[in-house]
Amino acid sequence: MGRIIEGDDAAAKSFNTAVNHLPFQNLFYTRAALDYLILDRAKEALNPGHKRRMEQRLKREQDQELLF
Repeated sequence: MGRIIEGDDAAAKSFNTAVNHLPFQNLFYTRAALDYLILDRAKEALNPGHKRRMEQRLKREQDQELLF
């Protein structure tokens, strides 16, 4: 986990691979709950400002806003 915080790309890819291989994560309702309740907070803790940058990119590239 420390390598992810430091910005190691290989560690971040490994974390994403591990998350993508969790049981039942491909069901639309479990993935939505996992993303909202756990992963968004984990990404924000590991990379402060992640959600703000994601919202800005979404607005700039697709002219859309997040609902929550």
